[in-house]
Amino acid sequence: MNKVLIYVEGPSDKYAMSSLLDPLISEKLQAGIQISFIEAPTGDKKKSVIMKVPEKAVNILLNEPQTIVVALLISILKTKDLPMKL
Repeated sequence: MNKVLIYVEGPSDKYAMSSLLDPLISEKLQAGIQISFIEAPTGDKKKSVIMKVPEKAVNILLNEPQTIVVALLISILKTKDLPMKL
């Protein structure tokens, strides 16, 4: 089965996206594609999506190259909160 892992900031984002996309998720599951929403790692969730999820994605892709990994920020970032300029 192919997988799509979508990292979001927190539990409300995970619930909202799963609920909104439930018909699509069900349709793709029937086609052999599992779509999952996952909360970002601990800490500042916005920074975590940008700074920690890419490293997790590399590890996932090394072990499961057919998997698609997405880092999804739903809210607006303030660049002053990040160690780099966007």
